[in-house]
Amino acid sequence: MRYATIELNSGYVWWVGEAANPIEACRKSDAESKEDKGGTYRRISRSEITGGGYAVYEVPADFDAVAEEYEKVQAHPFVDYYRCEPDDLEEWERDRKYSWEE
Repeated sequence: MRYATIELNSGYVWWVGEAANPIEACRKSDAESKEDKGGTYRRISRSEITGGGYAVYEVPADFDAVAEEYEKVQAHPFVDYYRCEPDDLEEWERDRKYSWEE
């Protein structure tokens, strides 16, 4: 299955690719953006989206999009909202490195 994720804080397309399920799509989104928290991914409600996460969409096999093309993604079936809850948030915050810091 092919999925696209939109990062909820920025509203940008974060990742497009093949995944077995929406949770794997979110994990791949985090891994490619170096934001992998090593935690547990869970579905979240619309009222929880202010804390970040992903809106996940099912897209066709030949679909691709760049960051600003969120409307292109939103034209496809919406799956749900997901977020990763780090197993140890304090450790993750201390050890995380942004791509611009490397």
